[in-house]
Amino acid sequence: MIDIKELLTDTPNVSVTVTIEDLRSFATEVANQVISSLDRTSKEETVWLSIEQVAQRLGVNKATLWRWNKTGYLSGTKFGAKVRYKERDVERIESSEKKGGVA
Repeated sequence: MIDIKELLTDTPNVSVTVTIEDLRSFATEVANQVISSLDRTSKEETVWLSIEQVAQRLGVNKATLWRWNKTGYLSGTKFGAKVRYKERDVERIESSEKKGGVA
């Protein structure tokens, strides 16, 4: 059986004729690699922060967080009556502030 991936890396400017089975095998291998990559990404746990934690970390008040939520700058998620923010979204704002961005 032809190893299409090897052909692509070793000789990228070659013309080949492949069988349907070889093509199916290659497509299945690529699909499995993508699925595996997505599985690793989706298994990362999301850390949720309270309004108080976010306000303290960013040095802003609750009204600012409410305004940011309304404008989409920092969107919160409601869990019952409480709003929580994803830590990675807060980190994005922290890093933009360090680079001179406006909060």
